[in-house]
Amino acid sequence: MLDVNNVWVNSVNHNFDPYAFIDALPLDRVVQIHIAGHSKREDIVIDTHGASIIKEVYDLLAYVLKKTDVKAILLERDQNFGEFNDLLLELTLIKDIYNNSPNNLAK
Repeated sequence: MLDVNNVWVNSVNHNFDPYAFIDALPLDRVVQIHIAGHSKREDIVIDTHGASIIKEVYDLLAYVLKKTDVKAILLERDQNFGEFNDLLLELTLIKDIYNNSPNNLAK
């Protein structure tokens, strides 16, 4: 399982390149991706699963999907669910990214 939002959050908090981090992982072993939103407090980002996904996390998801095929992508939302249509929009964006990934287009 690879938590893409967690990679992005940690890259901000610990000042590293999330793309280089992804490149160093054994992506052939990843079968599921988790994606979520986060919160910013003062000078730290917290992986809360309580906010909408941001563009940078979607971009990182697309990058991962160019490098490996996965069996599932899980949208994590533990709090602040918001409007149902907003969740559907996030799911649609995730699905579009997946459907347009090179590994899925070959199927």
